[in-house]
Amino acid sequence: MCNDVVSDFTDPTVVDNNNDNSVVFDYASYEAKIDVMAGELDTLWIMVSTFLVMFMQAGFAMLEMGTVRSKNAQNILLKNLLDISFATVIWFCVG
Repeated sequence: MCNDVVSDFTDPTVVDNNNDNSVVFDYASYEAKIDVMAGELDTLWIMVSTFLVMFMQAGFAMLEMGTVRSKNAQNILLKNLLDISFATVIWFCVG
């Protein structure tokens, strides 16, 4: 879908309103295509940010696990798993 939108930008819509061979670009079609592309970029940014937060949470779990004794490592991992699980459910509910 994104490739169709990008390829449409290279093929402008030319409108001859007065039949006098004057060239006028149809900017309304460009605005609609830009709105679609902006929505797709917003979705992409939210997904990238979500992946970064998930990897950050995993890195923080490893950091915390390295600072405690080995007998407490399982408790730290469970705490971090519950933390991200509750945060995900709350984010879906509240937004």
